[in-house]
Amino acid sequence: NKDTQFTSTNESVADLSHQMITQYLGEAGSSSLVPRLKTIEMYKQNVKKSKDPNILFQYAQYMLQTALTIETSTAITSESNGDSTSLITPTVKDGGKGVPTQADLKKQFLREAQHYLKKLSVKRYTDAQYLLADAYSSGAFGKVNTKDAFALFQSAAKHGHIESAYRTAHCFEEGLGTTRDSRRAVEFLKFAASRNHPSAMYKLGMYSYYGRMGLPNDVNTKQNGIKWLSRAVARANELTCAAPYELAKIYQDGFLDIIIPDEKYAMELYVQAASLGHAPSATVLGQIYETGNQVVPQDTSLSVHYYTQAALQADPEAMLGLCAW
Repeated sequence: NKDTQFTSTNESVADLSHQMITQYLGEAGSSSLVPRLKTIEMYKQNVKKSKDPNILFQYAQYMLQTALTIETSTAITSESNGDSTSLITPTVKDGGKGVPTQADLKKQFLREAQHYLKKLSVKRYTDAQYLLADAYSSGAFGKVNTKDAFALFQSAAKHGHIESAYRTAHCFEEGLGTTRDSRRAVEFLKFAASRNHPSAMYKLGMYSYYGRMGLPNDVNTKQNGIKWLSRAVARANELTCAAPYELAKIYQDGFLDIIIPDEKYAMELYVQAASLGHAPSATVLGQIYETGNQVVPQDTSLSVHYYTQAALQADPEAMLGLCAW
């Protein structure tokens, strides 16, 4: 239960972090900034009264999130946000009127968020280390900093932060902020996978089954790969939608006398992958329904449906299949 709770906490922080970097970036204008400024003021009061690292982290997290919502093209005026300009340090411009711009706000919030995240990271607060590393690696502070990102990911991972372990493995695999090291990448992947991280389980499954990243190409390792892929399928999401597809290929062809070919189960896996947005799986289903097989009869509408789904994701085989219909 403790592991489950820890995993869930790690994943929620990771999800929120990625939302900051992608979903919120440049999306909101000054109108939606008003309630955010008021919330920041409320957080500030709590930060002044408390030294609780959780409160400091929530404040830094919200500041970073808010900074990434800000468009930098317009000025903040008293009409647009009421009295909330009192939160901003006035800038001397426009003849000394000190009207802060969106860019001023963004800089201030990023600076303050970074300050508190650094402060918490020094004290080994792993969620702060992860969030700061994620911000560094994505260039949220204006410049991509893979070296510091790697150091923070690795530090958090060594203290049990699961998402950070996965990101550390990625750094070792791609040589981001460190030298490439397949062996260490696999070590951190195993740590994250053993704690049910979906992407780690998927990657470890692929590397084990196909003998990549320095792993041996023997039967035991391949069996281990099938085990990890099966576990990844059980927790598959949009990011790991290829996991059911890869396992489906194994079950479609079979593996020695260990996996007996099972077209029915392979079909179920293709459907699972396609429902999560995996284009190649939708193409395969379009082909299966075009002619039918031992499991399902030919079905024009389903074939067109799956071909269309994949064609909309620019899959050339699906486009050809659709043209043929």
